[in-house]
Amino acid sequence: YFSSNWANTRKYKPISYKKYDPTDNRGDNASQIYYCFDYSPGNDVYPLPSYQSAVNDIDLDGRISVFHAANIDNGMAPGLFINLPNGMADPEERRAIYNDLERSFSGADNAGKLFLSFSDGPDRAPQVTTVPPASDDYYIVLEQRISSRILTSHLISSPLLLGIKDASGFSNNAEEIKVAYGHFMGTVVEPIQKFMTTKFEKILKPFGMNVKIEIEPNQIIYSKEVIVPETGGPTPPPTTQID
Repeated sequence: YFSSNWANTRKYKPISYKKYDPTDNRGDNASQIYYCFDYSPGNDVYPLPSYQSAVNDIDLDGRISVFHAANIDNGMAPGLFINLPNGMADPEERRAIYNDLERSFSGADNAGKLFLSFSDGPDRAPQVTTVPPASDDYYIVLEQRISSRILTSHLISSPLLLGIKDASGFSNNAEEIKVAYGHFMGTVVEPIQKFMTTKFEKILKPFGMNVKIEIEPNQIIYSKEVIVPETGGPTPPPTTQID
């Protein structure tokens, strides 16, 4: 069965297709679905994704993004707290003082707005208190944890494979990319390729095509060459090309 939206099957009614059968594929049975998946414990119909271990982290990453956006839209991050201990002014006067201070000291982007309060006390001098900003260390550590778990769930051995700069013990990024690429190909890509080619061979065999399907591996080739300009000018530095 196929539906473009399984959450609303009343509107998007599932369409039935015949299960793959090479001996009965004519007429109404011409459109078939060959459905295969690797072994998944406890799931006989629909397998779990390979990144199942990081589903909560993926969801958390999206929620943190929403949280920060809402915090910027709705939150308050004052930069100063000002108290005027010379008695309680009437509401209109308090509003006028606040507007004057805001126009004079707050930034155009409204960041670091001030708090203003009035109180009675023996000390009539204005009191100005600096409000320290909230620490971002918690969110930085959380973001690093989420990124690490998501990459690990996809069996990414090095963030550099995805263009993410990360500190490592390698002398240069090229060496790390080569090692990580070889590890990723051998442990992730090649098993998937073998699984898929085996299934394609199984589909072709009933039609008299008893073939062996192989996928040529990709290689990272680093080549350095010096280009001498035709004008006779200075020779540019060697360039590195990745094929």
